[in-house]
Amino acid sequence: MRELRQSTAATVSVGPFLDIADGITPITNLTDESASSWLAKNGAGAAITATSWVHDGNGHYAVGLSTTHTNTAGQLRLSFSSPSVHCPVFEDFLVLTQKAWDAKYGSGAVDANVTQIDGQATNGNNATLNLKQLKVINTNGDAIHAESANNNGLTLVGGDEACGFSATGGEGGVLAGTGSRNVGAALVLSSQHDNGLNVFAGDGVLTETPAADDIGVAVCLGAWNKSAVVIESFEDAPTVQVVSKGDGDALVLEAQGTGKGIVATGIADAVWDAANADYLDAGSTGKALSLSAPAGARQITLQVRVGALAVPDCQVSIYDSANTLHLATVTTDVSGNKIVNLADGTYKLRPIKACYTFTTPQTLVVTADATVAIAATAWAPTAPSTPDDCVIFGWVRDAGGTIVSGAEVTAYARTPTTAGGFQLAAAAKTTTTNATGYFELELVRGAAVELDIPAAGLYIQRIVPESESQDVSTWSA
Repeated sequence: MRELRQSTAATVSVGPFLDIADGITPITNLTDESASSWLAKNGAGAAITATSWVHDGNGHYAVGLSTTHTNTAGQLRLSFSSPSVHCPVFEDFLVLTQKAWDAKYGSGAVDANVTQIDGQATNGNNATLNLKQLKVINTNGDAIHAESANNNGLTLVGGDEACGFSATGGEGGVLAGTGSRNVGAALVLSSQHDNGLNVFAGDGVLTETPAADDIGVAVCLGAWNKSAVVIESFEDAPTVQVVSKGDGDALVLEAQGTGKGIVATGIADAVWDAANADYLDAGSTGKALSLSAPAGARQITLQVRVGALAVPDCQVSIYDSANTLHLATVTTDVSGNKIVNLADGTYKLRPIKACYTFTTPQTLVVTADATVAIAATAWAPTAPSTPDDCVIFGWVRDAGGTIVSGAEVTAYARTPTTAGGFQLAAAAKTTTTNATGYFELELVRGAAVELDIPAAGLYIQRIVPESESQDVSTWSA
């Protein structure tokens, strides 16, 4: 059902007006059917005078509605009945309040007054709010203030494969504790009389590095009278593991006072000397320092180009050598590049971006760091046969991301045609995808359609756009 903004003038598409003689032929020369109109607001109706009346195409007319016509929120039906001229025509609309419309389509917000959560009053500090995700933004003060008189102010618990707290700092980041003079740190913890941070086994605390354009460190820990960080592990696993997946150092230790960069105890001199000499004895035990790099880890730079022109925002799916197991999907940056780390082996690349074609899959053999060129060809869909139509197009992939050829794509008319008082079956157009999973359907602009693509598990209701073409990947279910 189409939506209108309350007490706001609008021009809506109405039709098709079909000749009463056969119920099929569109009437394109009506000057104004206001005399046969009926506008019902939540069931109460009256005749209206349209503010404008222009034939749009294929028996559809652009009808102007005034602010008076749309002044009542709720259901709105606009109908036209002239038994000697055309078949009955009706259109249903939903009139939203101005705040609801602006919140949905503009920059406004819907007023909310929450008095209870799960049956508990919010004004008595009794309610508990359970959410999947919470995003809090405050440009003038603390974003989150957690306080408890007799327990932890804030408790964060991670899942089996997630951390309890993950912070990435920009200019200000997250501040925890007091006494810090750092600016732009993602996490600052300070203590005057105890450890700055204690982490005991399990997955502990995961600290992620900031994004490339952030300013500040990922974690800054400080303590005045005790260790800044104490990490204890009670399992047969590394107590500390630091991995660098970019071009930077994995770990940098610097002592600016009289202390040492690294102090290691409980190891034999021979083992320490071996570590300092950049090698390790194969049979040695009790090592406090182990230095190694993952075998076969290669830096591969993917470059997607049309000739010399970069292709940004191109998705490249990486599969195994058999082209069956999906390993990862990455997206090129504004320069058309993306750096990935791959072990030695053979891979299949499947690039995809609307209005571009590629040779797929492309075989990639990794034996060393390399730059891989992916050639793209700029492409445009078939032009519509009439200016009243729009060509919708896309590529069909299954749930695993595999292209599906021969997949059926059907567009159904959401408003069934009527003739002689009888409702006819809804019109439908069907096509199938080609060998690359590509399809096109030419539909009437402004028509309300239901697009059904079973192979992709996709069912979408949309108004066909007023443009020559559109990629259905921009549509959401």
